[in-house]
Amino acid sequence: MRGGWLAGALVLASPALAEWQFGPDLNVGEAPRAGLFHQLEGTARQHLAVNGEGTVAAAWADNADGSYQVRAAFRAHDEPEFGAAQQLSTGREAYQPVVVAVGGVFLFAWEQDGHVWLRSAGPAGMGPATRIEAMESTEPALAAHPAHGVVAAWARRESGVMRIVSAPVSLDGDGGVRLGEVRPVDAEPAARDQLYPTVAVTDAGVLVGWEDRRHGHTRLYTAFRGHEGAFSDPRLLNDLPQGPRTVEFGAGSGVTRLALAARGDRVAAVWLDKRDFRSGYDVFAALSEDGGADFGPNEMVQDMFGANTPPVAGCRGPGPRGSAAGGLGRHPGRHPGPVDVLVGGRGVE
Repeated sequence: MRGGWLAGALVLASPALAEWQFGPDLNVGEAPRAGLFHQLEGTARQHLAVNGEGTVAAAWADNADGSYQVRAAFRAHDEPEFGAAQQLSTGREAYQPVVVAVGGVFLFAWEQDGHVWLRSAGPAGMGPATRIEAMESTEPALAAHPAHGVVAAWARRESGVMRIVSAPVSLDGDGGVRLGEVRPVDAEPAARDQLYPTVAVTDAGVLVGWEDRRHGHTRLYTAFRGHEGAFSDPRLLNDLPQGPRTVEFGAGSGVTRLALAARGDRVAAVWLDKRDFRSGYDVFAALSEDGGADFGPNEMVQDMFGANTPPVAGCRGPGPRGSAAGGLGRHPGRHPGPVDVLVGGRGVE
């Protein structure tokens, strides 16, 4: 698997806009061959994590053994290459892995045979794989905070529709996973699907965002809670433009691929937004300075080249001196051709 996606994601996580540097491509996992396909479809594209020792973990799904399974590889800060891939999943098929750093190890989540699973792992080995609940579940998301631990969110099937729930997660001394109280992020039972959650843990509390179909088209909602409190009522994140296109052709504009990232009490939310129906999806963002309880205005991240080269995925990375957002798209004049990593950012002011 070529490492262009790895370099791009690490750049977005850099703490200072002025210090971004692209390194050389790195191979992760098995060398490319005919019939081998990799998937990076985890919620918010959360496939990379770096721990305090500088070790990098990468997670993905591939069909190297015939069926799709979730795998991980690790690279210490003083090693030139990633180590051999380790299989994390244990079932018939597995997809949508995500990873966060937890102390010196890493916590992974994925969907396997209709359920969400968790497992800790690192270069020295892995803990037991744990199914988090018996109910049908999918689309896990993870976030970690140095003082407030790890929080998970996922979509659970209730009464025929998907509903977003969340719970704290901890590790025991043997690397086993312990799940805290599971609670819905929206107290009102879902009438239509809630999908693709993403979560951030800030100094002030826990923020969960998701795609919501309650109005007949996709809107983005967030819910915030203090570390000891209950979730707030859901709050709409994306603007709802009005006009003849909306009235004539559907219930509203489309949004997708919400991603959250936090540093301290600053949160960046980034998503793909189709409010300009003439140019497909554009990358939009909104920033919070109070831990996720409130967000500022929607801001368009990409430039107008996006009108001709629409992105296909969004990602994000806040730092102490600014916030970054990025997308994957094709450069003008190069279609069909390689997918480019496109990055934008702005300072705190």
